[in-house]
Amino acid sequence: MRLERELAAEGEVLGDPVQLGQVIHNLLTNAVEATESAEGGAVRLSTRRVERGDLRARGGEALPPGEYVLLEVRDEGPGVAPELEGRLFDPFVTSKEGGRGLGLAAVQGLVTAHGGAIEVESSSSGACFRLWLPLAVPEEASAEAAPPAAHEPTCRGRVLVADDSKVLRVTAGRLLESLDYQVVLANDGEEACERYAEDPAGFALVLLDYAMPRLDGPSALERMRALRPAQPALFMSGYPQHQLGLPPETPLLGKPFSPDGLEGAVEAALAQSLRKS
Repeated sequence: MRLERELAAEGEVLGDPVQLGQVIHNLLTNAVEATESAEGGAVRLSTRRVERGDLRARGGEALPPGEYVLLEVRDEGPGVAPELEGRLFDPFVTSKEGGRGLGLAAVQGLVTAHGGAIEVESSSSGACFRLWLPLAVPEEASAEAAPPAAHEPTCRGRVLVADDSKVLRVTAGRLLESLDYQVVLANDGEEACERYAEDPAGFALVLLDYAMPRLDGPSALERMRALRPAQPALFMSGYPQHQLGLPPETPLLGKPFSPDGLEGAVEAALAQSLRKS
């Protein structure tokens, strides 16, 4: 068996190298095992830069239009059983004898957390996993905000996003921009408060990581609401609500989040704020 590579010379993604390494390792391991089981000849790994309009990977989340890096892992194994192909990324679904069915579910979770999508195409001559990841863009371009009075007519409002993880911060910003929100990014709670103080009435929503260095999300929100008591807010965390000690009605976006999950959580937080006003 041999590994064939065709890697693009350009196209960078913004992501956690350990997590993305786990994704690629998992896909290559599966491809090697499938090819060896069928006594096949090659596993092919390729990357290229692509531009897509609205894209919904089969079984995946909708992706906003933009530029992506497309990574493909293709094997020459027996392919995925037809009855499993549509459920391959579900937890506890596996085609391996003795497998736990968690590998591809974890892969999809990591890919989604990076603002990407994954799909599989299979035939009797092998399987091909396609992975889309957003092309890296300078953070300054996403963070640039227009003056408060200069919103475009299509803008749904400004959202302040604060997270000490650059991957999640920029990914959330990119997704919100695709939903016609204007985005301001902050590295942590302190910077978020500084950006907020420049125009307290100008933010439709603040999206805050619950735990951040220098100043955490709840403390940052407390400072913001000292300037504007009715400020709508949404926390982000990888921990469930009860572990954080938050009241059940507190808007919380779980990590990792999907594009649809982010949109739904933002809309729910804004709707809750309107009901209270």
